[in-house]
Amino acid sequence: MSTSSSFSAGPPDLTISIVSFNTVNLLENCLKSIYANAPPLSFEVIVVDNASHDGSPQMVQARYPQANLIQNQTNRLFTKANNQAWRLATGELFLLCNPD
Repeated sequence: MSTSSSFSAGPPDLTISIVSFNTVNLLENCLKSIYANAPPLSFEVIVVDNASHDGSPQMVQARYPQANLIQNQTNRLFTKANNQAWRLATGELFLLCNPD
């Protein structure tokens, strides 16, 4: 897991979990906003893609390599996908964020 802020070398203060299913444009806007308006603490972003076929995972990999990406082979829906992010999260706080 890589942190997206340079405030500390240890675990981040915040983990932001974003679940995506065929929302490439909304997801890109969401990530752009997070990184442009970074919170004043260290954070990591985990994007859980639920088997999108609109290029969402490829966009994350190409434009936001600092985000951690989980690519599901099926749509695991919102709750199960966030649970996947929760298991990988290293932040003290955990924020659920929808791409829209």
